[in-house]
Amino acid sequence: MGRRRKPIQEKLRVDQNPNFRQYKDTNYYLSIMGQIYKKGKTKDYPIKTWDHAGSQSFKVNGKRVNATKAFYELFKGKIPEGYIVIHKNGLIKDMNVNN
Repeated sequence: MGRRRKPIQEKLRVDQNPNFRQYKDTNYYLSIMGQIYKKGKTKDYPIKTWDHAGSQSFKVNGKRVNATKAFYELFKGKIPEGYIVIHKNGLIKDMNVNN
């Protein structure tokens, strides 16, 4: 008797996953848990952010995008003029929407 195999679960692509939202009509998708993925033809690729002048950034079509602002605007709405986004826990690398 062999071991029972677990059924293969298909992983949802980022454009089919309700936890992800598309960033400004690009191939980039941001999740409520703070992940950034680029949608490829057959596979989704995780994108790493880097620290730039005290904030997390990632590149979209060659342009630097502030990750904190991108997450806030995508999940919470437009940032009012004169306001800045501050992380509740103080960790700039924690992009969770609830932070």
